[in-house]
This record gives sequence, C-alpha cells and structure tokens, in this order.
Amino acid sequence: MSNPVRTITAENIENETAHTYYIEYEKKLSKLASRLAHGAENPAEIVMDFLYISDAATGANSDLLARYKITHIINVSPCVNFFEKNVPQKYPNWDPPKYLRLNTSEINIAEFFDVSNLFIYQAAQEGGRVLIYCWTGASESATLMLAYLMNHYWLTYQDAFNYLNGKSIIDPHSTYRLQLINYELELLRAWKFPVDDDDDISERDELKFEDYINYDDESEEITK
Repeated sequence: MSNPVRTITAENIENETAHTYYIEYEKKLSKLASRLAHGAENPAEIVMDFLYISDAATGANSDLLARYKITHIINVSPCVNFFEKNVPQKYPNWDPPKYLRLNTSEINIAEFFDVSNLFIYQAAQEGGRVLIYCWTGASESATLMLAYLMNHYWLTYQDAFNYLNGKSIIDPHSTYRLQLINYELELLRAWKFPVDDDDDISERDELKFEDYINYDDESEEITK
C-alpha cells in the first residue's frame, strides 16, 4: 500500500520550522543548564519542608534535588525534565521525581494555574516535596508559586508577592503580574467577597505570614 500523499502548505512548513527550532533551543539550553549545575545555588524554601523555587541550573543538579528530597517538580523552563526517567545510582534512596512540564511560551500562564495548584496539592497529599523552576527562577516559576500561595492561603497578590520576594528575589513578567491580579479577583469572587472590577482592593492587616504559611496543624495555635 502506498503512503498517503502529504499536502505541503506554508502553514505546515512554518509549524515544522518552529518545532525544529524549539527542539534545538531546548537542547542547547538543557546542555547549558547542565554545565551550570555544578555551581547552582540551593533552592529557596518557600513553605517549610515542602515547597521550593529555583532556576534551571538547580533543577539540573541531582545532588541538590536529592539532598532536599524533592519528589515532585514543576518545570516551566525551556529545558528537558532532567531526571524524569532515572537518577544517578549514587542516590539509592531518591527515586525519579514526578514532573509537570508546562510550556508558557504563549505568555498566557494563567491557564496553568489550576493544573499547577492541583499538582502541588496532590504532592502534599502524598507527603512529597515540590520544586518549581524556570530558567531564571524569578518569573514563570514565581508566577506559579504566587498563584498557589494566593489560592491555598487566601492571600492577596501583594501579600503573596511580598512574602515570596522575602524568600527569593522574584521578577514576574509584567503580563504575568496582570494575570495574577485578575486571578486575585477571580478568587475573591469564588470566596464570595463582594468585588467589583473597579474596586481598589486594600491590603489586609499585616499578618505573620511566615508563621501562617508554615503553620503545623498539630502545633499550638498561632497568635496573630
């Protein structure tokens, strides 16, 4: 049986060219991250013994991931999932982490907030530890981290930003910031807060977010 005739169109050529370029781009940056991994910094701990943020070089450093017992990884970098299939044999007690890879090249990162939050929630249910990394560790990964903090801890965008920025220097893309502000409005409506699009949302009274976010249900009640 002869192979079906494939129609060549300008759109097909454009799509294949873009795909080829992306694959080469992914390979080059993955190799670069691997070379930079030996000098990578420790991931920043955002929620004690659970949630961490870093750049791609740290995400490529098996020593650090094993040391921090990372079990789940959200990869929003242009790099491959470095340890999805196997980990070096020198870590007998560290299994390949579960990965969620998200491509945010289209700028609309808000469409990933729900799936990212769910992935983190499921990791918590499994007693895991989550690392979120993008290329710089300051934009895409920070945006997803902020969305989780806002959703899970009922924080405003500004409160979440101030807390996270105190743990790790962040600089989300301006478009991402706008999407997070819109996400705040969505959350407020979902929580039945009376909000209009033109409302000037005031910040809450200052809370001890360090204690609040790292609160252990079995510990004594936190005084606010």
